[in-house]
Amino acid sequence: MARSRAFGAGGLGAALLLLAVACGEDPSTSESAPAPTTAPTLAAGPVGLFDVGDRELYLDCRGEGSPTVILEPGQGDDRSDYEAIQTVLAETTTACSYDRANVGQSGSAPTPRTSVEVVEDLHALLEAADVAPPYVLAGTSAGGFFAMHFARAYPDEVTGVLAMNPPPLARDWVGRAYPRLSKAEVAEEKAFYRGDNPENIDWSTSGEQMVTQAAPEIPLVLLHSTATQCEGEVGACTKTAELYLKLGEEYAAAWPCGTFEAVDLTHSIQLADEEKVLGIIEELSARSGCVAS
Repeated sequence: MARSRAFGAGGLGAALLLLAVACGEDPSTSESAPAPTTAPTLAAGPVGLFDVGDRELYLDCRGEGSPTVILEPGQGDDRSDYEAIQTVLAETTTACSYDRANVGQSGSAPTPRTSVEVVEDLHALLEAADVAPPYVLAGTSAGGFFAMHFARAYPDEVTGVLAMNPPPLARDWVGRAYPRLSKAEVAEEKAFYRGDNPENIDWSTSGEQMVTQAAPEIPLVLLHSTATQCEGEVGACTKTAELYLKLGEEYAAAWPCGTFEAVDLTHSIQLADEEKVLGIIEELSARSGCVAS
């Protein structure tokens, strides 16, 4: 899989800029001017650095209510990628974003890292900040992989997962994608899976860790972008786009409550279609088990 598509690095992980514009007539200059309105103040949850053992991680929780939505950004990206979505979610429930180790405002950790280490960090962070379950997890790219892994590791604490463009398991990619690629492309893929990527994640080991735990009976919505995410590339991304969708179907089918959808969007789905992502998170938050309420 091409680096940019699989893990949301580089141009596909562009940050979302939010511009707040206030306008209106000064009421002091007109007797007929309406009284100024004030936006409702959202309850603030725990915000700041929290000790998770060998490092501190930055957490930003807003709003109140349950379940708590945990937002996982793509590889190399910080929590700002979910700023707009978090702001909307916080109007009706608790929504938390955070920076993984070696990213944003969080502390450093030795590399290469594995998914187990990332998942354990997140669990320790939520405990340290007293953010209680149940959780709905939403993640894009690498964050989607970590969200699924967290649900496998802590199934009693998770009620729903949205995973957008998670990287495939190395065992599947080696056997089914490499035959479609040139020698140079295979070498690049191998290096990436070994840890030559923005967060130095050992994806080969992480995939093995993932499958040691059974897929839980927790609703999973798995979104994979079509070849649209290749953005004109003619290399590994376009050569493997069809396979990537096929693997998504297989991974969703392996979950007792998994559903799959191919979307004609760029890689960072949470930036490309905010309303769609919000709708899925809200639907998952309303569920009771595998059956939609």
